[in-house]
Amino acid sequence: MALAAPPHAGATNSHVARCPSRHASMAGDGRLAACVAWPAFHRRCPRASVSEPHPTDPAATLAERKTTLRRELLAIRAQLDPAWRAGASATIVATVAALPELADARAALGYAATGSEVNIDALLRTWLVNHVALHLPFVAGDDLGVAPVGDLDADCVPGWGGVREPDPQRRRPVDPSVLDVAIVPGVAFDGHGHRLGYGGGHFDRLLARLAPSTPVIGVAFATQVVEQLPVGEHDQSVRVLVTEQGPQRPAESGLPRQRGDHER
Repeated sequence: MALAAPPHAGATNSHVARCPSRHASMAGDGRLAACVAWPAFHRRCPRASVSEPHPTDPAATLAERKTTLRRELLAIRAQLDPAWRAGASATIVATVAALPELADARAALGYAATGSEVNIDALLRTWLVNHVALHLPFVAGDDLGVAPVGDLDADCVPGWGGVREPDPQRRRPVDPSVLDVAIVPGVAFDGHGHRLGYGGGHFDRLLARLAPSTPVIGVAFATQVVEQLPVGEHDQSVRVLVTEQGPQRPAESGLPRQRGDHER
């Protein structure tokens, strides 16, 4: 069941702007409206205004455009009401659990939510109960490794940035190619399945090491979905995107990717 439009913390319905019915659009002053790109998603959402440099300005580098989007969209996500986020997260978890991509998965990659991210702890605990081999990422230098976790509490400790990760004293890293499915967060996604991460390229490099057949499922609140993201040659896409409005299988992108400006 779809939730109502997400309220900002302390906001009333008068703060919720109506989005175009079919596409995210450029606002009259040239700012990007971070509304849903797919008509199957909700028709009402807060608008995300992007400050300069303009996200389609050819003079702006890929990194600058990503940084601008990231800053604005993280601020919007952080303002969503915590109770609404919890309810939306529960809806997203239920939708992900029913996806056919998970039906035969025996080894799955999840993530430990932090801050205002979609919280998928309930899904991770369900996997453990159902004897799906749960794997979580951990920071290893400039990259992410993955290791199995048998208990979200006993086997995890705060890692880089306070994010829970497998205990370095006990973890046994595995090759990501053994995973049957991967669930990933993001700052933003677009209608082609492109993902905007947090700026280090960690997840992109990890996802590039998955087996080609492994489905990658992105999870986000619908306010994080924009019409088009700036994309670099190393950026990894998702096969399915799930928001509180339901699942969407993005179309293959014919958009050009910029070279030589990937954030690492």
